Amino acid sequence: MAEEVSNKQVVLKDYVVGFPKESDMEVKTSNINLKLPEDSNGILLKNLYLSCDPYMRSRMTNRDRASYVESFLPGSACAQSRGLCAARVVLCLVAIVVLWLS
Repeated sequence: MAEEVSNKQVVLKDYVVGFPKESDMEVKTSNINLKLPEDSNGILLKNLYLSCDPYMRSRMTNRDRASYVESFLPGSACAQSRGLCAARVVLCLVAIVVLWLS
């Protein structure tokens, strides 16, 4: 059985007008199960620090034209696929090779 843990997410309340403010977002806590399928080559990570990059500001607005990246949806987590993080490996079902890039 998978371990159940507390998970925090930063959720966008509504599209941002001007500069983002703390009141534009909220932290929500939920429970998730830490489980990978047995036939998976996946790695489960716990993010310790997340980057908040300048490009994220444009993702918090409701744009009326196409962009190279989609806007975040109000009510959903401000997840990013292009940011950096510092994380700890929680579960790994395969051997890992770690590369340090500088």
